[in-house]
Amino acid sequence: MNSDHGLDRAEGPKLPNIQRAIYFFGVVFAGTVLIGILATAAFSASGCLLTRVIRCFSISRDAPYVALIGFKMWSLPGLIAGVLVAAIILFRGHVTWWNVLLIAPASYLVLALVFIGQIDQYIWSELLLQSAVLFVLVQLSLFVGRMAHRARA
Repeated sequence: MNSDHGLDRAEGPKLPNIQRAIYFFGVVFAGTVLIGILATAAFSASGCLLTRVIRCFSISRDAPYVALIGFKMWSLPGLIAGVLVAAIILFRGHVTWWNVLLIAPASYLVLALVFIGQIDQYIWSELLLQSAVLFVLVQLSLFVGRMAHRARA
């Protein structure tokens, strides 16, 4: 196992695996939560465009509640995805896109089995949609983390 294969393919000094794992755990968790809150706010703001029954989004009135809902919705999946990314970094040394493609549904499968206790036929569509969103959030977080790591080196 060669530790020269890092998340950052730049020609800069590389962090040891444990430091990189901690760094990218924080990046994935924080990025997933922050981008997830923004996605939740965007979804809430678009509600009044879809139907006249839903009142329009107001930043002063609705932003704290939407941010709290987004935090509740994305913190645990972000935590699980961050731990899995850190584990992949420790064992493999680098993370590829297909690793994240496997991490996203695994995170929601763990959540469904632990908190719901069973998986019925109706949860699969929700699991697939949430996994796709989590995949995009983790990929964006890793991209930003790589860019920040390169700028820092």
